[in-house]
Amino acid sequence: MNRQCHFTIVLLVLATLTASARSSDTLNPKTYTSPDGAWTLRVEPHTMKGDRGARYVASQRGVRVWSRDIDFALWEAQITNAGVVAGYAYEHGLDGRGFGKPDTGHSYLYVVIIDDTGRVRLKDERPRHHPPMLSNPPSPYEPTVRGISVHPEADLFILRIPPEFMKSGYTWWRYRLSTGESLGDVVPDQPRSEEEYAFSQVISTERVRSAPLLCVHWYTWVSQGRKSRDGMYTQVITLDGKEVWRLDLPDEYGEFDDSFNWHFDLVEPGIRQMEVSDRAFSVRSYSLDEKIDYAIRGDAESGWTVEEIGRAPDQLPKRDDLERLPEPDPAVLEEIGTIALPLPANDKSVPGERSWDRLSELAIDSGGRIYAADTLRSRVLVYDRNGILIDMLLAAEDDFSKENQASRITIAGTNEVYVERWGTESLGEPPGYVRFDAQGERVGFLRSEFDRISEEWYFKPGTHERWIVGYHCIALTDAEGKIIRTIEKRPNGDWLEVTRSAAVAPDGSLAVIAVPDEWGMRGPATINVYRPDGEPVATLAHKGRWQPDQIAFNGRVAVTCDGSRVQFHSLDGRPTIFSSFPVLPEKQEYWYVHFSPEGDELWARNADERQLRRFRLP
Repeated sequence: MNRQCHFTIVLLVLATLTASARSSDTLNPKTYTSPDGAWTLRVEPHTMKGDRGARYVASQRGVRVWSRDIDFALWEAQITNAGVVAGYAYEHGLDGRGFGKPDTGHSYLYVVIIDDTGRVRLKDERPRHHPPMLSNPPSPYEPTVRGISVHPEADLFILRIPPEFMKSGYTWWRYRLSTGESLGDVVPDQPRSEEEYAFSQVISTERVRSAPLLCVHWYTWVSQGRKSRDGMYTQVITLDGKEVWRLDLPDEYGEFDDSFNWHFDLVEPGIRQMEVSDRAFSVRSYSLDEKIDYAIRGDAESGWTVEEIGRAPDQLPKRDDLERLPEPDPAVLEEIGTIALPLPANDKSVPGERSWDRLSELAIDSGGRIYAADTLRSRVLVYDRNGILIDMLLAAEDDFSKENQASRITIAGTNEVYVERWGTESLGEPPGYVRFDAQGERVGFLRSEFDRISEEWYFKPGTHERWIVGYHCIALTDAEGKIIRTIEKRPNGDWLEVTRSAAVAPDGSLAVIAVPDEWGMRGPATINVYRPDGEPVATLAHKGRWQPDQIAFNGRVAVTCDGSRVQFHSLDGRPTIFSSFPVLPEKQEYWYVHFSPEGDELWARNADERQLRRFRLP
């Protein structure tokens, strides 16, 4: 591989890493507090993407000073001890593309200053443009902002703008805080390499208290033939971008061959290697295994100096430490029985059938009947709670296929069965639900119409009222199917972002998994619980790095599963309990979880088995 090709691949991978590591493009409500704690600013965006303005409420010592709706939603802001707000907003959200907007001919980044009465002192419209390189997930329009700093003592507001793709040179946009006057863009001093192929990225920037200075932590990468060096560069810099001091550790994260093992897994999760305090800071180093303390001397007139004042041994977490889950070693669940789910005795083989017949997710009704959609045949098998086959519901021949299989099952009213079909509108097989009446006869097909991306139905036990879980929101319907409530936020006030699986308790309450993004890269999942009428109850945090896609709920405890590991989340405030299923040699070991009808046992089915295993609750 020649060096030019090697470097191009490096840039593409780094671009993908940067895109995937960036913050979510969802703008959640946020409260900003002044350094002295006297002022607060609450920003409530009108939309998930922050592209339709927001509601602002500013208070001083708990007393509301001003409140109003403004046509932009601040993405990041700071409020000073005098109540002045400085921040920025995106016209069409972080993505910048303005999908569905009437005017998409432009896309602006707004630089904003608001005074202590709520008057907009500055709204500087900076144009954005499409990034020149495609990435997956898509990169947002450029420019974006990688952080701000407000310096009232210097009457200065700074926005840090990263370089565009395949370019170098961070830029600072500087404004006078008191008037909004632009002080021009500055390119601050930053790492420069004499090597032909090099890359650098700011990891963190922190303000030095009691001094008009910033401490900056850089990640650096340099290609040297078929090898690369991953390093760290730390600096103290003035507010006009002039470097006062630096520490260059070019081998901080090691030296690698061309297998592309960058240490973004060390620098992106937020391990702080620079800790800044009042005219002092510390640097923690992997390569030195030390923590070095520094003091800042001098002033703006006579000049600044940095003096080392101490060193001590230090151990930062390594890659293996980061990959280790933070929860304790889970205890294996205690199995107390099984429920076999046999096929009809006179079944003939189906082309492509394996030794086990792969069933879709099961449904268990309040009487203990077990419903399983046969993904290789157009039918639903019905068992009693002991696993005896008592009925078989036959679908139309073209209801299901290998490409449009039966998946989820939900039970309505008096044992009416709805089987979800994954379909593709463009191929003439739209997604929706095949419906069977209480006598087990197929009575029709209902198309999904609430959400074009994804839509799952969950009937409240014993009723025709249902929850509809869409991609970004939830709807609650009455018995006739009319939507009576739409839910867009988690109980903690954040947007639902991306929903995954859900479960309904015997009383009709709902627990739904919400994740920051479909890629699983931007933070932990949450379990969000709502009362039968849709009122919020609680948002519970799923622990660890992995995002679950299975959930069971009995009204008191929500059980989440990421395939083999499970967590028990209690609504009464008890700590999360971690557990795992027993190891099944030569099995795929992907588990689906349910509660028993009484809610006192966990019933689980491994994807490679045709049986339910019963487990005692921990």
